[in-house]
Amino acid sequence: MACRPRRLAPDRLAAGNAELDAMLQDGKARRAEGPWSSALHLMPKKDSGCRPFGDYRAFNSCTIPDRYTVPHIHDSSHRLSGCAIFSKIALVRAYHQIPVHPDDIQKTAITITFGLFEFPYMSFGLRKAAQNFQRFMDEVLKDLDFCFANLDDIFVFSLSPQEHHQHLRTLLTTLRSYGILMNAPFVLPKSPLWVTKFHPPDPTPSRNVLQIFNPTLLPKPSANLDIYWEC
Repeated sequence: MACRPRRLAPDRLAAGNAELDAMLQDGKARRAEGPWSSALHLMPKKDSGCRPFGDYRAFNSCTIPDRYTVPHIHDSSHRLSGCAIFSKIALVRAYHQIPVHPDDIQKTAITITFGLFEFPYMSFGLRKAAQNFQRFMDEVLKDLDFCFANLDDIFVFSLSPQEHHQHLRTLLTTLRSYGILMNAPFVLPKSPLWVTKFHPPDPTPSRNVLQIFNPTLLPKPSANLDIYWEC
C-alpha cells in the first residue's frame, strides 16, 4: 500500500521539515526503505508549530479494529465524591512512548517530497492507537485508586492537601518506574498548590466569589499541575 507525496505550501513544508528533524534527533523517527507509504498530514499544535503524522486512512481501512474502551471522563466522575483537592498531569508526546513491533515499523512510513520516514514508536492517526495507549495507561494505574487516565491526561483526586501530596509522590514514582515522561519538569517540594476555596451550601455566591472564578483574574497555574477547588 503506497501513495505519492503531497505538495505543501512553503511554510507548511518548512514546519514539517523542522518537526521531522527534531524527531530524527530524538529517535522518534528515522529514514525508511520499504514498500509502504502514506502521505504526510500536519496538525496544528495548541501552542505553536505542527505535529506531523501520516494520513493513514487507506491503511486503517484494512486494519482489524480494537474494541478496547476509551472511557469518557463522566464515567469516572462518581469517584470524586467527597474529594477536596484535584490535579491534572499531562504526558509529553504520549503516543511516542509506546514502541511499535519491529515487523510493523515499515507500515508507519510517510512520504514527503524530501524523503521517506518511518516511526519506531506509535504515531498519531493509526487505527487502534488510542485503544493501545489507554490499555497501557490502565495497566500502569491499575493499583492506584486515587487517579484515572483519559488517554494522555492523568487526573488525581484526594481528600486533603496532605493526602494529595502523598498521592502525587506515589503516582510520580509509578510513572518513573515505567519511564513515562510528563509535559513539564515537576518538583513536588517547590510546586505550590493552586487551591481555590468554594462553599457549595451557599446558593448565592458573593461578589468576591464570583470575582475569584473570573478566568481573567485567576493566577496562572503551572503547566503540569492544575488544582481546581477545595470543597
